[in-house]
Amino acid sequence: DVTEFVISGKVAAAKQAKVAIKTEKSAPLKLDIQADGQVIGDIVLTGAVDSITMAGTASIEGNIDFGGGNDMFTLNGGTITGNINMGEGVDTLTLNGGASINGDIDMGGGNDTLTINGAAARINGASSSKGDKKGVVIKMGEGDDIVKLKSIDNLPYGLIDGEGGQDTIDLTGLLKALTEGRKTSLLFAWTNFEK
Repeated sequence: DVTEFVISGKVAAAKQAKVAIKTEKSAPLKLDIQADGQVIGDIVLTGAVDSITMAGTASIEGNIDFGGGNDMFTLNGGTITGNINMGEGVDTLTLNGGASINGDIDMGGGNDTLTINGAAARINGASSSKGDKKGVVIKMGEGDDIVKLKSIDNLPYGLIDGEGGQDTIDLTGLLKALTEGRKTSLLFAWTNFEK
């Protein structure tokens, strides 16, 4: 059985606590954070197959840890201020529309897929304690991973590391834009991709 929750208002960690939502060894969780939903604090999940969907102006102000299992995170909008750890398993992270992540991403071990769609989707990376951009770090982890960058407008500033496995990076959006004569001022690099 899947436990389903819809957040359309504010969910916040208790005073002195850092975690707003936490599951124990339980059934998989399906969390739908609607347009005006707001989570203040970390999300820690332990189900075998968990999924989170965000929309509109939804926000998560904290880190997200999916734990082990084949997890799915789809951002159809909204902002995350914190890091994402997808954990071990075959995981999928998709950014659509105006979705924005202000933190680093660790896809964990397993054959994972990261897709960035649409010109407005962004991965901005965490900031240093002085507020300066340090650049995003995306770690794909062990496994045969796939990264799909669909537009020149949403290239992350920083490093995408394929790490172990036979990893693939799809730069079709970038190559198309460059052949059309478009330019980008964003700086990013990738390493440990075999294809």
